[in-house]
Amino acid sequence: MYKFIMLIGVLSLTSLMACEGKAGTAGTAGAAGTDGTDGIDGEDGDTGSDGAAGAAGAAGADGIDGIDGEDGDTGSDGAAGTNGIDGEDGTDGEDGAAGSDGAAGSDGAAGSDGADGADGVGGVDGADSACAGVPALSLGTAIQEDGVVIVEHASTFNLDVSDSGLTVEFAATGMGTFEFVGTDLEATFYSEGMQTISVIATDGCSTAIQSIVVDVGEGYTYLGEGECRQANGQYAANFAINFSDLAPHADGDNAALAMERCQDLCIQNGDWCMAANTVLNPIWITPSCQLVTDHATWTAAGMTYDNDTPGGAQDIDGSSYLTYCGAGASCTTRDIGSGVTLNGRVGYHCEVL
Repeated sequence: MYKFIMLIGVLSLTSLMACEGKAGTAGTAGAAGTDGTDGIDGEDGDTGSDGAAGAAGAAGADGIDGIDGEDGDTGSDGAAGTNGIDGEDGTDGEDGAAGSDGAAGSDGAAGSDGADGADGVGGVDGADSACAGVPALSLGTAIQEDGVVIVEHASTFNLDVSDSGLTVEFAATGMGTFEFVGTDLEATFYSEGMQTISVIATDGCSTAIQSIVVDVGEGYTYLGEGECRQANGQYAANFAINFSDLAPHADGDNAALAMERCQDLCIQNGDWCMAANTVLNPIWITPSCQLVTDHATWTAAGMTYDNDTPGGAQDIDGSSYLTYCGAGASCTTRDIGSGVTLNGRVGYHCEVL
C-alpha cells in the first residue's frame, strides 16, 4: 500500500510538468505498479482548472505524506453572509464625570438707551377719607368741681374737650371707679394720698389723652351729735340751707340722704368749708345743712360776705344760704383756731372734713 501511493505522487508531478493546465479525461483505474525511485521535483506548473470528478476507486493504503507545496494565490472573498439576529442591548455604562466649567465669556457692549415711553393716562382721584378735614381732638385742663377729694366719695371733674364735630367716647384708668356723664367725669377713690387718673378721648379719627393728679383726703371725721364750734367753744361762721325735698327727715332714708348731701356741699366748697353740720332736729321736720368756716379761711378762698348779719342772705354757687355767726357777732371775728370742737345738742350731727 505504501509503494502505490508514492507512484501516484510521481505520476502526478510528471503529468503536471508535461501538460500545462489542460483538463484530462478520467481514466480507468490501473493496476498497482511497483514502487519507482523518487524523481526530481519539477517546477510548479500553472494552476489547472479543476478536472471532473473521477469515479471512486478502491481505497488504497495510506501513502507517505508528500512535501508541502508552496502556498497558492489567495482566493477571492466569499459571498457576504446574511446578517445575524441583533444582539440584546448592553447595560448602560456609568455616568461620566462632570466636565469643568467653561471660561466666562466677556461682557457684551452696552446697548444704547431706548426711546422714552409715552406718558401714562392720569389716575382717577381717590375718594376722601372719612376723617378728611376733621380737626384733631385735644383735652384741656380738667376742672375739679369739688373743693376737696376724699375716699369713698364721688368727685366730679369737668373735662375740657375740643369740638371735632363727631361723637366723642371717653375712658379712664386709675385706682378707683369712674363714670362719664357727658364731658363730666365722676371719680370715686378708695385710698387716700396722691392718685392719677388717665383720661382717654376718641372720636374715631383722633385720640387725646390727659392725666389728672388728685390728692385724696381721708374723708370726714364724725365728731358726734352736736354743733360744730370753734376751738374756744363759740359759734364759727355758718351758712345754712334747707332740704325741703327731704322733709320730713324721719321718713325712710331721708335723714341719711340729708347727711350725705350736706357732706357733698362741704366737699364742693372744700377750699373754705371746714365742717358739715346736718340738722335733724325732731321739732323741725325739714332737714338743713350748715357749712362751717372762719373768716380767714373764707376770705383766703376769695369769698366775700353778701350780708354779714344774723339771718343775712348769702349766695353760694347760685343757691341762697342764711348766715349765722353768733348772736350779735360779725363773721369777720370768727376764728376756729386749733380746730373744730363739738357742742352737744340733740338733732345736730357734726362731721369735720
